[in-house]
Amino acid sequence: MEDFLLSKSSAELKLYCKKLGLSQRGNKDRMVQTLITNLNTPENLHKADNLLPKEVIEAFNRQLASQAFLPISNSEIRIIRCICLNDQGICQQCSKCKQLQHIRCIGDHGKIRPYLCPLCILEKINPLDSCVEVLISAWTVKQNFSINGPGVDIAEKSFEYKIATKNLVETGQGKYQIQIRCMKLDGQSLMMTWPLKGFLIINGKISMRLETSSNPNSKKRKDEPLNITTILTLGRNTVSLIKCADPSSYAVSIYLVYMKSEEQLIEEIVKTSRISIDKSKDFIKKILKSDDEELISDSIRLSLKCPYSLTLLDIPARGQNCEHIQCFNLVSYVQMQRSSRVNRWRCPLCKGFVYDMIIDSYLEQIMKEAEDVEGAENFEIFYDSSYKILTCGEIELPKKNTRAEIECIDLD
Repeated sequence: MEDFLLSKSSAELKLYCKKLGLSQRGNKDRMVQTLITNLNTPENLHKADNLLPKEVIEAFNRQLASQAFLPISNSEIRIIRCICLNDQGICQQCSKCKQLQHIRCIGDHGKIRPYLCPLCILEKINPLDSCVEVLISAWTVKQNFSINGPGVDIAEKSFEYKIATKNLVETGQGKYQIQIRCMKLDGQSLMMTWPLKGFLIINGKISMRLETSSNPNSKKRKDEPLNITTILTLGRNTVSLIKCADPSSYAVSIYLVYMKSEEQLIEEIVKTSRISIDKSKDFIKKILKSDDEELISDSIRLSLKCPYSLTLLDIPARGQNCEHIQCFNLVSYVQMQRSSRVNRWRCPLCKGFVYDMIIDSYLEQIMKEAEDVEGAENFEIFYDSSYKILTCGEIELPKKNTRAEIECIDLD
């Protein structure tokens, strides 16, 4: 970054400082340090987005990306896949697709760690409904305030419903749908979330009314993707989302999806999403160590039972981003998601989202051994990756304090 700015003339550096309201005093080196000091954070750089030349923005963007997020090459830094569809501005990198989104567009959503862009989340929001084709990439329904508070905001997009897509849907025996999906960009709601109040209009006709009950005792609204297959016409279709009196921003996308059965999803995960025994052992060591490489604990005790079904784990799985060793049973978990009203695709242990699941091969090996141990309920796993299966009789329960065990101190 410093070398890049030093390649500029003193007059150019003074102009940059002037536009940003920074001190123009000192020699060239001092102005370079002033710019670096003041613009080396996403928040401050965002303010300079429209004030500095594109090449300067990209240089700072590259610096921030290498510091705060995953390392990216010079060729990748220019790949911007944002919900605004523009290609200039200060960006943040998605940990999954490795592409960039503007900080100004994603708002509070950018606080998520690990950061996942709205496009990746909307595509993965229901693993049972697999995205086959993106018909409209995510666009935003932004905040719109009037003098009296949040006002009305309208976001409209058009797309071509092609004959090839229509034929696939019609011959797919009900396995294909055109779905419209929506999520709130608040950094918390990483799930299907429609605006609190408004309308979804397709080709000039109201397809869905959005409203919430004022009765506190009524059931919470269950927001789901909307199947718009039968509403569309061959050729050009226009979709409008109107939100009323809602201060939040939203991202909306339309997809052609293939609806998998639970068995298909489970089979797919078993075949393609398994971590090796060696990687599992490395993960265990990472969990048992602190950031400064000090040993937190030499072992950890885990349950052999699924937190969902309370039966012995058959296929131990967890979310790809989960930071715990304990697993849930893949079959039980997937089967329960279709009918679940709330907390869909959330880990029962850490409450993180598990749109991508992995099977732990090492824990799977332990589970198979535990099947032959009568009364096995838990196991203890050590830092060196060795383990011990525990039966009911071997589990030490914490002692309760009794009157005799309480130490009394005589103050007289």
